[in-house]
Amino acid sequence: MKKLILLFLVIFFPSTIIDPLLYVSAEGMPAPIVVKTYIKTDYELLMEFIEELPEYVQKRFLAVVECESNFKQFEKDGTVRTSSTNDIGIMQINKKTWGAEALKRGIDIYTTKGNIEMARIVYKQQGIEAWVCASK
Repeated sequence: MKKLILLFLVIFFPSTIIDPLLYVSAEGMPAPIVVKTYIKTDYELLMEFIEELPEYVQKRFLAVVECESNFKQFEKDGTVRTSSTNDIGIMQINKKTWGAEALKRGIDIYTTKGNIEMARIVYKQQGIEAWVCASK
């Protein structure tokens, strides 16, 4: 049963840390499982994406993200960072060009995770040159 619960948590809540994992009380009775949810920061999500890229492009891509969005998904008021040309979020995904594709794939570019997920697709299809700042 413990393995089944653990398997369920790992499959459906991969970013969840179980602390302590599973334990039995002093009386030998099953004790409650304490679960702490860990939500990755925008920086962690971005760095996971950057680390997937070939080494020769990693530093350049970081410079592109800094130029495009200053590493920010959201403005100080909590709204999603949107440029005057309708580029969305930390990766500045262009809504006109990529919005329909994102919807078709079930990706929400208004979240950090979805924005970076869509950036993976853009990068695979067009490379780093898809971003305006790559040419600066």
